[in-house]
Amino acid sequence: MNRNEAQANYNRKVEVTLKQDFWNYESKEEVFDAIEKYGVYTDPDEAYEVSFSAYENIILQNESEKSNIVESITLSSDGLCGIKKIIQFSSSVKEAKENYKLIREGMFECLIWPAHVQSINICRGFKYPFDDRIDLALVDIQSFYEKIDNEKKLSVSLINSIKNDKRNCLFDRAYLNLMTFTWLCSFGNFNNFIVERNLEAFVNNTEGKLKAELWTETKKFDEEYFKKLISKTHKYRTKNIN
Repeated sequence: MNRNEAQANYNRKVEVTLKQDFWNYESKEEVFDAIEKYGVYTDPDEAYEVSFSAYENIILQNESEKSNIVESITLSSDGLCGIKKIIQFSSSVKEAKENYKLIREGMFECLIWPAHVQSINICRGFKYPFDDRIDLALVDIQSFYEKIDNEKKLSVSLINSIKNDKRNCLFDRAYLNLMTFTWLCSFGNFNNFIVERNLEAFVNNTEGKLKAELWTETKKFDEEYFKKLISKTHKYRTKNIN
């Protein structure tokens, strides 16, 4: 599937969700039941393949090995948070629908990750330590770029540095996937990654230097975090969509 086809499928599934009858229910509990028991919700995220050369970020024994490196990569869209969290932290079903539309409609390009085993998408959805929080994910990705600052080749020393860091680079399994590693390296540094992916709304900007930081004192996905997510998503849409 190419990017345009994936985006069209994404938009169609979001549109179908917004027309679901469960948005007319009075209580959030009824909506949860419809989603969990009757399977009326389909996650809209879609994967697609693009041309991508990986060999520049890998230490090769000789030039002939380049022909063995894949020349394409599979990417996938990812939501800022799941529909259940949107419902849980919205004050009503009506507000939940508005927030779902805000976070999902036209947001195919917002978060894109390589779609391979142990992807960033999968890892950040775990209850601990990320619990779907994009600020924690960006802080971790920032740590990855700090690791590769002086070494953008996949080497044994860099692998050990990423793998053995128990405080940062918690996406280590994703980073050590060849395609994720080379895709992230293709941006050069964290600043470029944020700018080229249009994610400035989710990080701090100090005199032109972009820095990922926690939005709340705790690392929990709670009401305080959700309010900040809604605010920052409005900011993202103002710049990139609306």
